[in-house]
Amino acid sequence: MDTSTEHITHRLCEERDKEAILQLWEEESGWGAITMEQFDTWFLNTPYGKCLIVVAENNDKIVGQIIYSPSRMIVDGQEIKTLRGSSPILSSDFRKGNIRNYDHPAFAMMRAGFDLAYQAGYQCVYAFPAYGWLGLLKLFPRIMPNPSDTASFDCFAIGLDTNQTFISVEDSLNVMIAVDFTNEYDALWEDAIVQMPVKAGIVRKAKWLKYIIGGHLVLETRSAVDNSLVGYMAINKKSGLMVDVFARNISDLEKVFQQAVKALHFANPQKIKVNFSKIKGMLTPVTQPIVSKIGYQTDPFRFAFGDYLLDTTIPFEKLAVSNWYMTPMG
Repeated sequence: MDTSTEHITHRLCEERDKEAILQLWEEESGWGAITMEQFDTWFLNTPYGKCLIVVAENNDKIVGQIIYSPSRMIVDGQEIKTLRGSSPILSSDFRKGNIRNYDHPAFAMMRAGFDLAYQAGYQCVYAFPAYGWLGLLKLFPRIMPNPSDTASFDCFAIGLDTNQTFISVEDSLNVMIAVDFTNEYDALWEDAIVQMPVKAGIVRKAKWLKYIIGGHLVLETRSAVDNSLVGYMAINKKSGLMVDVFARNISDLEKVFQQAVKALHFANPQKIKVNFSKIKGMLTPVTQPIVSKIGYQTDPFRFAFGDYLLDTTIPFEKLAVSNWYMTPMG
């Protein structure tokens, strides 16, 4: 194979590329193979249409791919079109050299994605990459034309098998496992924009939540009086990672945390049985005061985040990390 980078071109994925992309996942991703059904479900049938899948092609052979998944984001009351970047895969034949070099194939594929995303009308790209990619993202302000930002976060771990973390909670609230995402979730989102307030964050409406967290353990906190939805917490069933948590305001968010811990804690005789012993999650300015009241330890894992503005008519300070309501979901 010709491994010179001068012959690499970038374009959006076409139907004829699917088999080659599946082969890349199997042989080069490090995550393992995916099926054609998974490819279609994850990347072609999202609530906001098809993902932008950018491929790197060398002499008619697909040697790389990166996924940009469409979502919507609220920024200071305005809804914008966003993409979440993920799953960069590059053939091992092209991984040599310093990835922080402007012309490195991985970086070139990412830059091509930004250009194609802007042409498609998207306004911002964000990502939660592996922590090792953070150094590359930090170079953006020096070598990329548009504004960008990065951040990293510690990981909290709340034990479910120690007395120190068992807490008393309000009897006026109940916890149940979600069976569907109804229009209650839409109303919750609309209220939170004002009450939280959510200055910047991924739109959490029912159709999006069903797609993005539907396969997780979703614990709803509801009023024992009228069964109204107070908030929810979504947790990975295998790892115990809290992928999302939401409520109308900070006070209710604290109740959602407390109720989830009680619902899963070993000391609760009516506990919901799970295969993990800790709830883990991003330690952000929003979550830290809440989990501090419950009691937590710091897990060695580190979360990384980056965003890049495509539409420069949007004041970038409104997209500052400090304005985001952020969980690993987005």
